[in-house]
Amino acid sequence: MGECFEAKHSFTEAIIRYKRALNCEQITPQETLVLYFLLGVAFERLGDVSEALYFFEKVLKRDSKFRDVDLKVSELRPRLVKRAR
Repeated sequence: MGECFEAKHSFTEAIIRYKRALNCEQITPQETLVLYFLLGVAFERLGDVSEALYFFEKVLKRDSKFRDVDLKVSELRPRLVKRAR
């Protein structure tokens, strides 16, 4: 459902659905990884660099080879530092 909302540019609703999915009892570690990544993408598209980086770093810690998470983190970290100044 989250990906459907994201496709419609309803990123806030997508985030709600992704977080709800994270709370499912039967979720696997791989599904958790995918959801963290999708949350990072949704927050990035909303312009929330801090939250996007938070979720991408959770993925990076678990699997540095997952999709392009290393690239995402390396792109977002400097943006977060610039905002802090």
